[in-house]
Amino acid sequence: MQACSNSKQFTLPVPADATQRISGTDFYKTVAAWKWAARDSLAVQEILAGNMPSFLKKFVAVTSSVTDSMGISHQAVFYVSPDYLAVGTDADWARIPLTPMAAQKIADSFHCFFPTRKMVDLIYQ
Repeated sequence: MQACSNSKQFTLPVPADATQRISGTDFYKTVAAWKWAARDSLAVQEILAGNMPSFLKKFVAVTSSVTDSMGISHQAVFYVSPDYLAVGTDADWARIPLTPMAAQKIADSFHCFFPTRKMVDLIYQ
């Protein structure tokens, strides 16, 4: 992922929206009786195809600074999704629980990584 260091936002490079997107409601209706592996498989397929609300594609900047033991200040900027992963449209979307394996596959596909505890604290602030 590349982003300008002074940018406040980064758009996730996902495929163009599919013409026949499954809504969040329809996703849950479809997978309600499925086992986790099948549900994960469909969720990964939909998300990697770009079937997610548009607001999830706009990552926002989180900044941090720390002074090391030598008194040198270090600045960092990282970009985060404004919410958890979801499948569906802007009007009808649903957060999808995923196994760690499925979540990692999606993160790798988008050149992202999971936050550390320090990052989570900064995001929360």
